[in-house]
Amino acid sequence: MKRLLDSLRVVGLVSILVMGTSGGSARADHNKSPRHSVPDGRTVIDWNLTGVTTFLHVAPTLGARAVPLESRSMAMMHVAMADAVFSIHPVYKPYAVRLRGHGSADQLAAAAAAAHGVLVRLFPSEQAALDAALANSLSQVPDGRRKEEGIAVGVEVAALIVALRANDGSNVGLPYTPPVGLGFWQPDPRTGASPFLSWKDVTPWTLESADEFRVGPPPSIYGELFASDLAEMKAIGGTTSSIRTTEQTNIAKFVTDNPVAQYNRLARLVAEAVPSDLEITARAFAHVSLSMADAFISSFEGKFTYHFWRPWTAVRNAAAIGHPELADASWLSLIPTPPHPEYPANHAVQSAAIVTALKHAYGEDIPPVTLTCAAASCTPGFTVTSGHLDDFRALFGLARIYGGIHYRHTIDLSWDQGEAIGENVISTSYTHSAVGSVMTHPALLLTRENRTRQSRG
Repeated sequence: MKRLLDSLRVVGLVSILVMGTSGGSARADHNKSPRHSVPDGRTVIDWNLTGVTTFLHVAPTLGARAVPLESRSMAMMHVAMADAVFSIHPVYKPYAVRLRGHGSADQLAAAAAAAHGVLVRLFPSEQAALDAALANSLSQVPDGRRKEEGIAVGVEVAALIVALRANDGSNVGLPYTPPVGLGFWQPDPRTGASPFLSWKDVTPWTLESADEFRVGPPPSIYGELFASDLAEMKAIGGTTSSIRTTEQTNIAKFVTDNPVAQYNRLARLVAEAVPSDLEITARAFAHVSLSMADAFISSFEGKFTYHFWRPWTAVRNAAAIGHPELADASWLSLIPTPPHPEYPANHAVQSAAIVTALKHAYGEDIPPVTLTCAAASCTPGFTVTSGHLDDFRALFGLARIYGGIHYRHTIDLSWDQGEAIGENVISTSYTHSAVGSVMTHPALLLTRENRTRQSRG
């Protein structure tokens, strides 16, 4: 036992989070405005906040799977915004829809109408607030033909994106009965059964299949690697710990916020720190939201493939796997265990995917931003500030170790999985394009002439 405790790999986040350089000099080289007059990206940032505010308001009506459903709604909204913007100026291949023949339409009007069109279809009870948000956005656009055409583009793209995801499996719920035996997940009595089994079968956004980047099996529960990880968990992750610092406790609680809301808050902070035009911002937020949505699908696919047990179960059964010195029948994690299996780690997969997308758009180092937590479970006043984006990836992974709900080996591999997902999003969506390129979903490629013919037919 002493040897295991001596080898604990406990790293304080305070040594990682350092202030980044001021100014935007580290921005990615490709983050330049195309030779095209476009407004700034404020509209995308504003609608991101509107989307988050909307789903948080309706979350109680969405059921137990509200959080992954939220990632889906944000992906739909930002894909619609980007596809509308790039229908007008096709500097990038769209994700799914290019409406041709609208080169003179207003991009800001199109982006706002697309965001509104998605959200009002998904959350009709919020129409009054969404209509007000749309009116505010459109008030920034001069009246006239360009504005009206932009609105029409956004409305049509929104309808097509919503239709594209109509049968993606997100409305299916399945009961989950985990395998029985050592090494298999059991529900934490504080959080109960898992409602997430069906999310592994939701249609991915950019992945060829949900298991495309699945990590290999978890380590043997009888091996030295798992014993080392379990010793760390028992020592640092319990409701009480003699080695966990106050800062580590605060970090663990900091990552109990709604993850979709908190990750999007980070994206808005980064976009505000490195102001960009509408096209750059629309593409960046589409990449971020696609990365988050695919991270949920990919991570749940792995969780319900391996069914791996959480630390609270492993500590209580440590004697049965040859480590009676680690056994504690009353041990519980500091953070109540989320209701799904341990491996891989959602937050590590998600944070790596999202940070990969943000770095692609804005560079690794930005002016320092301060991220907050809105959850009641957070330590009041505790914030995290950094100008190095990888620090936020570290934050979301290490927090789950300090909270006692993920093993370090899981976090390490999950970061790799998330980075692969983010790189895949970048390489398969909104790549540079010549006008007339082939769409990801060519059936949705519509010209103005064809749409007119269809409406008359």
